[in-house]
Amino acid sequence: MEIKNLIIGIFFLVAVNGYSQVQKVKEITKAPAVTEFSIKTSDIDELKSFDWNTINEVFENNEINQPIKIAFEYENPSTKRNSKPSIKNLKFEMGGTQGELPDLIEKSKKMVSKFLEINETYN
Repeated sequence: MEIKNLIIGIFFLVAVNGYSQVQKVKEITKAPAVTEFSIKTSDIDELKSFDWNTINEVFENNEINQPIKIAFEYENPSTKRNSKPSIKNLKFEMGGTQGELPDLIEKSKKMVSKFLEINETYN
């Protein structure tokens, strides 16, 4: 009888130990891709001081072939009419893939820079 109890006890310990080592696998879900970044402002200084690294951070977890868009919009709050040439508003959007992001940022920088230069000249 002792051997039978001993065998049952050993079997029980092995079963409990084996069960406790089974780990449940947690399902890992991937965060959805960010597909669009836009900035809309009526403060010209926000465009002047914009941190371009922000765009890289926004899209950093996307796959290389993920379609993305970058948009900038400036609305001049001034209702003053000028007789000299001036640009009141700016709005543009660029699209491509995650792999083209450095080129999209560079083109956006040039567009914003040109706008700021023209705004400085005429306003």
